[in-house]
Amino acid sequence: MNSELRDVLTGKFSREDGVLYSRLQTMREKADYQNTFSLTAEQGATLIADAHALHTRICQAISIKA
Repeated sequence: MNSELRDVLTGKFSREDGVLYSRLQTMREKADYQNTFSLTAEQGATLIADAHALHTRICQAISIKA
């Protein structure tokens, strides 16, 4: 079991955090290996805000400043 899944299953992070992390990872892989990848400005802004909030929660969980 990977650590991301374990942390969601044990309640360290929410299911929504796990879904977001997985979605961001998938998008990164698509951007790396596909010829094109596109988002609207609104989708990008939402994902950036969500990723920033997730980053803050991860930093808090491992006790470092974001």
